[in-house]
Amino acid sequence: MSNQNYNLIGVPIFSGNIFKYNESNKEWEEFFYILKDIYLFGFKNKNDKKPFFELFLHGCIIREERHPTKQNVFIIITKDEKTTLLFSTNSKDETKIWTSCLQQEVNKIKNSKQVFGESIENVLNIKKDGTPIPLVLEKTIDYFVKEKKFDMAIFKSSEFQDDIEEIKQNIDKGTEISFTSVKDPKVVGGLLVQYLQELPEPLLTFDLYSDFYHTLTMTPKSQHLPAIRSCILRLPLVNFFALKHLIGYLNRIVLVKTTSKDEISELFGPIIFHKENPSQTEIHEAFPIQKELFDLFLDQFRYLFKEENFQSKKQIYQDLDHKGTILEALYDYVAQGPRQLSFTRGDLIVVLKCDPSGWWAGKIGNTCGLFPSNYTRIVSTHSQPTELKSCLVPAQTTIEKAKKANKQLISQLNSFKQKKGEPAKDALERTIETMISQIKDLKLQIATQIGERLRLERIISKIITEDDQ
Repeated sequence: MSNQNYNLIGVPIFSGNIFKYNESNKEWEEFFYILKDIYLFGFKNKNDKKPFFELFLHGCIIREERHPTKQNVFIIITKDEKTTLLFSTNSKDETKIWTSCLQQEVNKIKNSKQVFGESIENVLNIKKDGTPIPLVLEKTIDYFVKEKKFDMAIFKSSEFQDDIEEIKQNIDKGTEISFTSVKDPKVVGGLLVQYLQELPEPLLTFDLYSDFYHTLTMTPKSQHLPAIRSCILRLPLVNFFALKHLIGYLNRIVLVKTTSKDEISELFGPIIFHKENPSQTEIHEAFPIQKELFDLFLDQFRYLFKEENFQSKKQIYQDLDHKGTILEALYDYVAQGPRQLSFTRGDLIVVLKCDPSGWWAGKIGNTCGLFPSNYTRIVSTHSQPTELKSCLVPAQTTIEKAKKANKQLISQLNSFKQKKGEPAKDALERTIETMISQIKDLKLQIATQIGERLRLERIISKIITEDDQ
């Protein structure tokens, strides 16, 4: 066990190798885990920089457990009580340390009263569907919607600073959040702005700042949308849902046309997206990018914040054995550096390594490199290399040709009766000969298509076999 500084996520509360029970193969698997703030991260080994496992501990139950085949077991039951995770250590003392540290983190969330200037996870409301929303964000937006306030004027609150400060102090003392007695909606608007401004880390996080920034400044404009969505998918769950809740409300302000989009982006862009400890020059240079990004959030809200995409990506990282998985490219992609992989729509990519960052390693033919996974879709997994979907074979026109030929035959059968001076029998025989010839052509086309599919399956199976070796 170790309790060392880990550069990726700061100083951990505790870390070390422990075993986690895998329900799918019924085996105990050893990984490196880090407990940081109120998250438990799992890594393939302690040298990995990106976690494959991430658990938000809010509302979790932690306890030691007897197990029929394994000693020193403890369990984590998620807040919704739908998932029970089993862990095991090498000794009783180790188990006690882990359960104690985990329980302390759960208790921190329960006992903390401070809201402003504290981590976004400190005070959450967990909705019935399991969605975590920061309480201040939820209460303020609920108030605006109830009062039908869809105007940027509510955020111009300079004359109400004393009222805002009083509410902040009451909230930090543990007073229930209520706005029934506020003098003016601008008090609530100012409260929301100050809450977001005082977060120790912006909603888009410091870790992803350079990714968002470089996407807008260094990638072709045609690739901005999928690349931005890839960054959004890498946000922690709480940040994702908080951002979606905020943008969803602000988007309604734009839709009722009481405020220009520029006004919203100029205020909120720098609040949710900024570098850690920027210089004055960096602040000035970042402003157009901050505004552009927020404009994109408003314009493409439905596309960027689809929850099913976020959840499915998370599930893919946790459940799929990626090595050997076959992906199909949905868009063209031009490599932005020597380590990246270029491809065109329809190309087949064999996955060599998956990473929660969204940048996976893959191979096309003999060329290997990194590529954005959100540009692709899964068409075959390693465990089923030959059960390829029909989409693996380029679309053929066999059916269309068959329909066209059928129409021609019907037309010929109808027309032979109308021919004068020619025995009906001869006309019918020639029509039948034509039909036989066309059927042979169709058989040849179908055989060619089947042969192409089998050829692709053999190629893919060979690639997977070579990778396994």
